[in-house]
Amino acid sequence: MEIGTEISKKIRAAIKGKLQELGAYVDEELPDYIVVMVADKKTSQQISDDLALFLGNNTIKFTVWLHGVLEKLSSVAIESMRPPLYSEAVASQLRRARGRVRGRRGLWCPVLAL
Repeated sequence: MEIGTEISKKIRAAIKGKLQELGAYVDEELPDYIVVMVADKKTSQQISDDLALFLGNNTIKFTVWLHGVLEKLSSVAIESMRPPLYSEAVASQLRRARGRVRGRRGLWCPVLAL
């Protein structure tokens, strides 16, 4: 199974659970519709406008929750894609080199490798 498909199913299940928690009428299409709006990168306001008929007074509560979930997913995805800057061994070597440079000139100038 593709990771995107797995995540999409989990998001859909979370949406369905939140809708049920709010006491909204939940059929099979509403969670799918919300997932499509997210995939289409609709703003929170656009999602709120589109869901107002279905969720009534719970619309804002739901869209705030959805936005928070999407923010968390986004930050986790970004962090997982970011490689470590360097290993602990390289960091140790940089600290030793920094000490040698300070001892010679009294200044420290970092060496950056691209």
